[in-house]
Amino acid sequence: MKILITGCNGQLGNEMQLLEKENPQHTYFNTDVAELDITSKEANKFWGVWFIDRVIFEPHMETTEADN
Repeated sequence: MKILITGCNGQLGNEMQLLEKENPQHTYFNTDVAELDITSKEANKFWGVWFIDRVIFEPHMETTEADN
């Protein structure tokens, strides 16, 4: 299975990258918004070339003062 992980530089994205080592039967594509904005027209080229089976979307979460 080909799996795209967005937000790979965040906390959850980093954890997902650790799971890759436990699941070598899959092919992983790790990206972050600086590399691939999945809402852009450029991303359409990505989908058609790599034929992704699953997307794990890990958006950046802002914290507020109330969270601290």
